[in-house]
Amino acid sequence: MNFKMIRIFLGLFLIFLFIGCNPKDDSPILKEKFDYSNLPNLIEKIKNDTKFQKENIDLLSGIVIKYAQTPDSLNGKTLLEIISKEKETLRKNSITSLISSALNSSINYRYLGWEFKDTNNAKYTVVNYAIQNRSKKDIKAIEGMFSFVTTANQTIRTIPIKINQELKSGLTYSFSTSYPSRDDDDLEKTLRELLETKSPNLYTLWQPTSIEFSDGQKIFYDNPVTK
Repeated sequence: MNFKMIRIFLGLFLIFLFIGCNPKDDSPILKEKFDYSNLPNLIEKIKNDTKFQKENIDLLSGIVIKYAQTPDSLNGKTLLEIISKEKETLRKNSITSLISSALNSSINYRYLGWEFKDTNNAKYTVVNYAIQNRSKKDIKAIEGMFSFVTTANQTIRTIPIKINQELKSGLTYSFSTSYPSRDDDDLEKTLRELLETKSPNLYTLWQPTSIEFSDGQKIFYDNPVTK
């Protein structure tokens, strides 16, 4: 193969490479401003524009329903602005879901019961629980939120939990966390009654927010989830 042919093949290769790496043309409709009152015309335009990608159609479909009661929050913005914002929101939600899965896969929580203590004119409710390190690495510290919740989805009490103790991989450890119990607190009275009667309408919820492993690695929310 002579030098001229090499140059031709090299040129063709570069052309194909450029075409392959060149992103798809965006639909010009993305630059149009959204208006709920003009949805029929907008839908017709999208139907007839093959450049308007399916992903954007799916996102826009959800957006239309999501903001139907607050149309002013969308009207006047371009489709590109609306779709880009929704993509970022969904991405953040997915990251939060990933972190939650990683945290919950690393440890196993089990509620053991509660106690009421009245000592030196101070009253406390003590929550007892166990945590198993299900990861392959030792854990150095854990933070999370423990909540008493009714079956009607009412959070009665949330207790922040911080554990600064080594948890060996595969082992289970028991812990106790207490908080001041006030008789003049209506929610506390309700909680005490539900606990004492062992009401089936009450359950516990454990939400880890941060895990630090002994090697220094961490899994945590950038903005800790609180109740």
